[in-house]
Amino acid sequence: MILFSNNAHEDFVTLFTSAQETGACGNNPDLLLLWDEQKKMLQTKGATGRRWHPKIIRMCLSIWMRSPRAYEELKRSGMLILPSGRLLSMYKNCVDQNPGLNDAVLEWMVREADNTCLPIEGRNGGIVLDEMAIQEDLQIKFTAEGAEVVGLVCLGDENDDMQTIISGEDTTVTATHVLQMVFLGNTGFRFPIAHWPTREVDPATLYTQFWNSVKWLRKGGFHVTFCCLDGDRQTVPLSNCILREGSCEGEIHNSKPVHS
Repeated sequence: MILFSNNAHEDFVTLFTSAQETGACGNNPDLLLLWDEQKKMLQTKGATGRRWHPKIIRMCLSIWMRSPRAYEELKRSGMLILPSGRLLSMYKNCVDQNPGLNDAVLEWMVREADNTCLPIEGRNGGIVLDEMAIQEDLQIKFTAEGAEVVGLVCLGDENDDMQTIISGEDTTVTATHVLQMVFLGNTGFRFPIAHWPTREVDPATLYTQFWNSVKWLRKGGFHVTFCCLDGDRQTVPLSNCILREGSCEGEIHNSKPVHS
């Protein structure tokens, strides 16, 4: 941030005040909000005393998630007083994104859709499925409830029970892949809805998790009309089953892997 002399500081405050009084920002409420917030930040001594408006946080978080480097360059330029990347990271991780379908994530998705005034047609769309290879690794994650081990296969209780019945023993293995599902609206609204650590998910589990996701999204007012798959040997049986059943009200698309 650029430090100005006391006289320059007072001149900037006068400039902000006169610009708002003369209507230089027009009738744009977002521009007026940004103008007012920048004025308040100039009057606040020290970063610890700053309190950011939720709209400013959402705007900065959107830029930061797309390109942290570009956001840091904008912040270092001194043209605007912006929240730190560390603060944005805390806001990003305010929702626990555990494996599987989490209602907290669905509530977050609904809020984001409402904040962008997403129309009904934008809440109709499809699910993009992709399974990506990862490096086998175990990490310890500390939460309010205690320590958790991250990196183990986690496909839900139903899958665990079936594996126990098949193998005759209760086993725990490290994950080599991650299955991700992303909702893609007809108007371009995109939101990752869930992920599962796997060791190459089997078609039966993929089928179950897909339809669980379809029903789960309906609780938030989102409707699935198509499905996009990467076309590997695990997803082909899923597409055949859905097409045989008449599809999820729409279409199946096979494509190259999609990474978010």
